[in-house]
Amino acid sequence: MAKKATKTEGGSSLAFIGTNVGVRYKRWGDQGSISLRLSDPFNIQLYLDEAFPGRPLQPAEPRGRAETRMFVTSLEPLVAVLQAGSAGPAAFNRRGFKRMDDVFAAIDARLKAGEGKPWLDGERPGLRDTSFLPLLSELESMETSFPLTLETLAAYWQRGMAYGPFQKTNHRSAEIQGKR
Repeated sequence: MAKKATKTEGGSSLAFIGTNVGVRYKRWGDQGSISLRLSDPFNIQLYLDEAFPGRPLQPAEPRGRAETRMFVTSLEPLVAVLQAGSAGPAAFNRRGFKRMDDVFAAIDARLKAGEGKPWLDGERPGLRDTSFLPLLSELESMETSFPLTLETLAAYWQRGMAYGPFQKTNHRSAEIQGKR
């Protein structure tokens, strides 16, 4: 399914065409037309964060950005389970679920250590949140989730589900616009 969106920033126009394999876009601005194809969701997020003005998704300092990238890399066991899930329930294995549960426990501990801040990135959602929340949503649509004994993670997920911008992009709750 393709999704199309256009964003205009300071005289430049950017058209996105999203597919199940990535994002292609063409940007028109002072230097003419630029075409680029990005297929990795994390690289798409990084590009959008760096290419457009506004509130950054990443910390300003290099160490904070490196820690954010390491966090996103730590989500690989969840991505592996999601990819295996497309092959059907038989593709899941105990080791994959164990690694996934370890990731959930680590994120629950991180949220507890966050001194009451509501998001993985602090007071406002950032790149960690925009990388993790869609994975939780996809896992839920596969009728699996994190252990509910992880109360801090459960509260985080409820905050995410209630957060307006996430509702607009969540494949389960977003209003469908256009034709299918």
